[in-house]
Amino acid sequence: MRALAALDAYDVLIEYLNAPREVADPVERVGEDAVITQWPTLWRSARGAYIGAALELAETRILLGVILALGGFGRIKTIPFLVEALADDECRPAAEAALRKFGTTVREALLVAATACSPPVERESDSSLRRRRSALALLIEIGIRPETWPLLRRLMQDKDSKIAVLACKICLMSP
Repeated sequence: MRALAALDAYDVLIEYLNAPREVADPVERVGEDAVITQWPTLWRSARGAYIGAALELAETRILLGVILALGGFGRIKTIPFLVEALADDECRPAAEAALRKFGTTVREALLVAATACSPPVERESDSSLRRRRSALALLIEIGIRPETWPLLRRLMQDKDSKIAVLACKICLMSP
């Protein structure tokens, strides 16, 4: 990978990373993911010329290197991928840091993430809960508009106590 970057062979590298392949061996899969984690360094070398390829890769795999690269671009079109990464324990800190940089621009996306249960609330997955909690915590940091509070009010009764507490904090902050 470094050799391809040194040769400015980014097209070959992008083609390799985007090629569909099933890696059955868990050790080999970890190795593949480790290579992709080098992505941000390579993107800096490529001077951001391949944001489309990074977005394509993010559609199929949420990996720390990809999230770091997307966060470094600072483009609005990366927000949905960064919000999706809030569900992943490894990627969450990088996604949160990138979303903070957008400031109030991410309010709507965070509002949607905080209020959307996936699957339905009776069987909500742990990753969905993590995404919703993180989105609410970011909304507390960024702040909400007064007209947003009614959309979040029902979360004070959420089955997840952490979500309910975060919603109560937002209530106390609301004008």
